[in-house]
Amino acid sequence: MRKVVGMNIRRIVRSSLLVAAAVLLVPQSVFAIDETFYSGNDILFYNPDGTCTNSNSPSPTTSVTSSGAEVEVTLAHANIQSPTAGSYAKNQRERFVGTMEKFRVHKPDFVTLNEIRPDTNTNYEQYKSFKADYPEAKSTEDSALRIVWNSADWKKIDGGIKQIHKFQAMDASKKDRYALWAVFQNIENGGVVSVIATHFNTRATFPPNLERAKTQSQNLKELAEQLLPNGSLVISGDLNYRIGDQYLNKPYSPDTILGEAGLKPVFKPADASNVDWMFHSEQLKNTSKKVYSTDRSLSDHPYLVGAFGGSSAASGDAAAVSVDSNSCVCESGVVSVGLVGKDNLEKIYNYMTNKGLSPVQAAGVIGNISQESGGDPTIVQGGEAVNTNDDLPVDEWTFDEKHTKDPSKISSGWGLIQWTPGSKVLGIAEQASATGDIYRLGTQLDILWWHMEKTSPTGVNNMLEGYRGIGDVEEATRYFEDKVEGAGDPRMADRIAAAQLALQEFGGGASTSSAGSTIETIADCDSAGDGAAAGNAVQTALNYAWPTYHEPNYLNMRPSYAAAISKAQGEGKYVGGGPHPGVDCGGFVTRVMQDSGLDPAYGGGGNTTTQLAYLSSSPKYKELKNPTSGDLTPGAIAIKTAGGGHTYMYVGKQPGFETQIASASYSPSGTAWRAPMAGMEAPADPEYRWFVLK
Repeated sequence: MRKVVGMNIRRIVRSSLLVAAAVLLVPQSVFAIDETFYSGNDILFYNPDGTCTNSNSPSPTTSVTSSGAEVEVTLAHANIQSPTAGSYAKNQRERFVGTMEKFRVHKPDFVTLNEIRPDTNTNYEQYKSFKADYPEAKSTEDSALRIVWNSADWKKIDGGIKQIHKFQAMDASKKDRYALWAVFQNIENGGVVSVIATHFNTRATFPPNLERAKTQSQNLKELAEQLLPNGSLVISGDLNYRIGDQYLNKPYSPDTILGEAGLKPVFKPADASNVDWMFHSEQLKNTSKKVYSTDRSLSDHPYLVGAFGGSSAASGDAAAVSVDSNSCVCESGVVSVGLVGKDNLEKIYNYMTNKGLSPVQAAGVIGNISQESGGDPTIVQGGEAVNTNDDLPVDEWTFDEKHTKDPSKISSGWGLIQWTPGSKVLGIAEQASATGDIYRLGTQLDILWWHMEKTSPTGVNNMLEGYRGIGDVEEATRYFEDKVEGAGDPRMADRIAAAQLALQEFGGGASTSSAGSTIETIADCDSAGDGAAAGNAVQTALNYAWPTYHEPNYLNMRPSYAAAISKAQGEGKYVGGGPHPGVDCGGFVTRVMQDSGLDPAYGGGGNTTTQLAYLSSSPKYKELKNPTSGDLTPGAIAIKTAGGGHTYMYVGKQPGFETQIASASYSPSGTAWRAPMAGMEAPADPEYRWFVLK
């Protein structure tokens, strides 16, 4: 790639050694059998029985630690009006765009929508959206919720649906109703805010159906109480319950019932809002509000905008959490790992070691990136007119000669490794399935890793094959430049010097290291040479599993685990079923227990049914009855056979490992494969039986 002229290796910040115990924000979603998960619009939905019914609609069990950061949140709400309404000349997309234009002046962080057709595109400029599939919805209105968020400032870290009303014969409209929820993390400061969009059934107050209003409000409160431990919360939607003095402060009214959870209504009767409501939690203070009069070309409902300021922490929670703005939780596509560090170069180093490179090999990457871009993912080579006004539409940009978030018109080098022309990185991102913002460090690292695994900019296929065997920092730097960068004027001495400095600063000065992950290289008891830690199931699981969660399908096994699977196959040992040996929950847990030497006979050589029978009968294990997370010790095994079966291991809080669960997924349908990784199953999930070694 083309180098940035005059880039000084001193761009590397002299930071302290890598802090191993980096704290990350992670969602702890309920995972049951793998086949009960299905994906849509950047969100996983959970169905504990394989066929979600009205009686078992999922509920969130998100558990994240809020940073307590001060946040400013603007929430907008619109009922776009039923797609069956024939009085609207504009289609739903036009009405949605018109609505967003109304909100533009307020720059909302989040927009909640009612009565949106399932096929309506509600992505708009930097705003992304998600919807859910609703079990047994009887009309379009049932499944017409949407949450839209400003992806430039927020990332979605969890979400789902909860049923709040089930059709009854007395219902005139014959509708089931739901609440759509999501948890968002602020990219800049790590603050966490939950958002709920909902739409109550009709005729709650005209004529009165007070029991219906009460039931829906109580179910909404239950959802809110599950989300409030994450931090601040906002709710908006058409409640079909009038905001009028005669309807408020009643035992059945939404303001009364939600008030029991500390939620406060934003709009009052004097605000001229009719049935559309907005609530906020106690951590937030309403700083402004606005009701737009009806625009009949768009809807017959007023539009609401509320602005809030306050803390993102849960009530009584002031614990500080350090989370990088490009950390491992992404909306979709390839999940970025290891973006922890005081500057971008340290984050890049950590990313590479978490991907399995040795300190020497990671330093070789740093040496090259330091020369190309200094670790700046928005830098332009040589000076070219580019955008500096990131909050403005494209046609209002002004320009300088250094940086841009949009490489589409860049003909010179751009970004982390100076793709030339810069515009071609957009096509490469599509090939690499890297769907995050192209200007973000994590996105570009995912693209770079794809180059290293697949085809490099110089046309080399799988350069990692040769790179992983290098144990000398100078050789690593030269190899990376030759196979990936192909710089016309490499200034190799500067690259090598930068690599040596990175190794000293981030890697403790080690001159050599075996190929494989950083976890593997520090495991003193690597008895088999394949990542197995003798006498330690937890360390073996950590050595075998990727330290971050990857969206299915994800078949790429960690090299240490792939070696263990190959070895086990050669010895005729159980590695799971299906066309992808090792990508199997039971195969993973079996290999961990057997390879660690703790239980060479674990599982009886079969699937979860066989494994459960083994655990139940073996005198080596003790079953925990209805455990809480506090009852679990690292190494506890969760298992069930219902619905197809699933098993995973509780590893506890481990430095550099994203969650407290290590798991894998077998997928008969072919849609939910996951190689061993940090899983998001819930610790102490009561649907599972739990066993520990005595």
